[in-house]
Amino acid sequence: MNLALLGIQIAPLLALAFGLCVIGGLVAIYLARRRARTTGFSLVREQALYRARRWMLGTGLLALLGGASVGLWAIAVHNPQVLPTPVPTATRTLIPSPTPRPPTATPTATPTVTQTPSPAPSATQTGTVTAIPSVEPPAALRRSRSTVAVTPGADASLVELTMAAGEKGNRPVDPTTVFPQGTRRVYAFMLFDGMADNVPWTHVWYREVDGQMKEIWGKTEFWSYEYSHGRIWRYFDCGVGHYELHIYVGEKLEKIVPFVVQGS
Repeated sequence: MNLALLGIQIAPLLALAFGLCVIGGLVAIYLARRRARTTGFSLVREQALYRARRWMLGTGLLALLGGASVGLWAIAVHNPQVLPTPVPTATRTLIPSPTPRPPTATPTATPTVTQTPSPAPSATQTGTVTAIPSVEPPAALRRSRSTVAVTPGADASLVELTMAAGEKGNRPVDPTTVFPQGTRRVYAFMLFDGMADNVPWTHVWYREVDGQMKEIWGKTEFWSYEYSHGRIWRYFDCGVGHYELHIYVGEKLEKIVPFVVQGS
């Protein structure tokens, strides 16, 4: 039990109680002195004065205690820093998602793939998408190797990746991986954990071209937030076709999410 905090919390009640006792003591002193002045008997006068002196001592002590309670309450109101500092809980706080900048969908040259191409993915109205794995490391990741960055810790990872048709209040709107005809912008919401300042993470966007996935845009960014746990979202302007989004933390591929923008 924190006695200091308890004392501050009950200080107003103590001040009120002591104040009422002081008033009662003053009334008792007045009555005793009045009786001493009006009586004609010396014995009664001495007894009344004796009682008045005792009430004066008690009332003075109560007044001091009441003043101390009022002072303690005033300090708590005007100087809250004297209160004990609560111990923070281990609950992680989500950081606000920064406003993304739209990527430029300029195709990036990719080395020739020697592996036999995988069959093209298929998408139906039921939302089934077949992922086509990429066999070449993304150009965005290769470019980032020359940049000084912090090596991710063992617990740094992508916790969740959600594709959506929109964003509202930093939250996904209409999550899906099969987007209807007319969709021009696709959003990706990423929840990271165990991150540290300047840890690199990369998002790479692929599109199916001639039966294989080609990297069309990618970017390496560096964690610059106070919290190690947080949600970030980015969007990509795309047309009809089959796509994949790859997310890396450092050089480790964390997740691949295929998605489709349907045509007519």
